Amino acid sequence: MILDEDIAALAPTLAPVWAKLEGARIFMTGGTGFIGRWMLEALVCAPIEAEVTVLSRNPRRFVNAAPHLARHVTFLKGDVTAFEISQAGFTHVIHGATDASAALTASDPNRMFA
Repeated sequence: MILDEDIAALAPTLAPVWAKLEGARIFMTGGTGFIGRWMLEALVCAPIEAEVTVLSRNPRRFVNAAPHLARHVTFLKGDVTAFEISQAGFTHVIHGATDASAALTASDPNRMFA
C-alpha cells in the first residue's frame, strides 16, 4: 500500500522529532481532510504516546471512513469558524482546516482566504 510506503520512507526523517511529541496533547483542525488524515496516519504509526483531539464538522463520517484512525483520536464536533473548547491544556495545535474548493474560491474568495 502506498501509504505504508510513505510512512516507512518518513521514518528516518521523523525519528529525531517523535521524541519531542512524547506525551503531547494535540488539538488538530482539518484532521479529517486529505493532509490531516495523512498526518493522523503518521501519528498512529509513531513510536510515541500522544493524545489527539480532532475538530470535525462530521465525526461520524470520519469514523465510518477511517475506523482504524478514529479509534486513536477524540473528536470535538464543530466548525473551525465557531466551536467551543474547554481549557484542555493542549501542548500542540495543528491548524490544517480549510475549505478546499475551486467553486468556493470562485464564489467566496474571502472565505477561502480566511
